[in-house]
Amino acid sequence: MHGRGGASPARTPLLNLDQAPSPAGCVHWLIYLTKEPLMKILLPVDGSPYTKRMLAWLATHDEWVKGDHHFTVLTVVPLIPPHAAAMFPADQLKSYYEDTAESVFKPIRKFMAKHDMATAYVGKTGHAPDVIAKMADKGKFDMVIMGSHGHGNLMNLVMGSVTNQVLARCKAPVLLVR
Repeated sequence: MHGRGGASPARTPLLNLDQAPSPAGCVHWLIYLTKEPLMKILLPVDGSPYTKRMLAWLATHDEWVKGDHHFTVLTVVPLIPPHAAAMFPADQLKSYYEDTAESVFKPIRKFMAKHDMATAYVGKTGHAPDVIAKMADKGKFDMVIMGSHGHGNLMNLVMGSVTNQVLARCKAPVLLVR
């Protein structure tokens, strides 16, 4: 079972001793080799230079790149204020959110493919610190790795940095890359 309570992994019999002849009364063993990742790691990204630094840091550490870890890349697109969003059809808003997320994912997809890292991509809308912390907890991630800064300089003055808020709300360990 996964370290933080994930679903049971698919198992492949390594050696099935039930098929070998044995004297009466012997215990038979079935040994399984699991194919589960070592760690589930959440990578919140915003396309900023600090996202690029975090990815560069990952690439220089073989324990992350060469391990059997599973990465989930998350980007959070801020919601358009309701009074402005009301002026657009729902499908146009959805397309805007998807296109914005994809513009962040595009260079990251190339990076992850180049390093042959098992990766899922998730685009969500909302307040980034809330979405990141909820996803880390509900997804039972073993670790969050993120850049220490992002795009939101004006918002940092008003509400505090996304990083500080994620640190305060997230139950999983958070590794910050400067």
